[in-house]
Amino acid sequence: MTSSIDALDDLFAGSGAPSFKFESVGDTVTGVITGLDVRQQTDFDSGEPKTWDDGKPMMEIVITVATALRDPDIEDDEGERRVFCRGAMLTALKQAVRKVKETKPAIGGRVTISHSGLGEAKKRGFNAPKLYTVEYEAPSGVAVAAMFTEEAEPAVPSQAELLAKARDMDPAELAALIAASTK
Repeated sequence: MTSSIDALDDLFAGSGAPSFKFESVGDTVTGVITGLDVRQQTDFDSGEPKTWDDGKPMMEIVITVATALRDPDIEDDEGERRVFCRGAMLTALKQAVRKVKETKPAIGGRVTISHSGLGEAKKRGFNAPKLYTVEYEAPSGVAVAAMFTEEAEPAVPSQAELLAKARDMDPAELAALIAASTK
C-alpha cells in the first residue's frame, strides 16, 4: 500500500524511470530492486484499466531496477529501469522468488530478467507470446547493513533506515554495493 507521502513523492518525481523493453530474444536486464509497485494493467491503445471477464482487475508488478545501463539520449540517466511484470514474466518471477524460499520480491533483492524465447500464438494472426526466465536473489539483512556501516559486526538497521540511505545513493553505486555484499 502506498502512503500519501510516497504518492506525493511519485507525483513530483515525474513519470519515473524509463522502461526496459524486451524487444529481442536474449534481451536481459540485471540489477538491484529499488522500487516495487502493484497496479492495475491498462489497455495499450485506450489507456483504460484492464479487467478479467468476471470484472476483476488485471494486476501487474512494476519493478524498478538499478542497472549499469545508460542511454545518452536520456538526460541525467542514472541507470534505473522499470520492468512491467505480467503474464509469463510474472509467472517466471513468482517461480524465481519461491526457488529462494521467499514469498515476494523485496527492495534490495537482485533480479535478472531475460527474454528467453517465443511461445506459440494462440490464434492465427496474433503475435507469439514472449517467454522469460527470471533469477532472483533475496537481500541479506546483514549484508545490506554492512554497506552502511564500517563496524566489524554491523547492527541491522530497520528497513526504513536502509531505504532512506539507499534513496540518497546513486543507483549504480547502490547496485554495485549490494552485488559485492552478496558474494
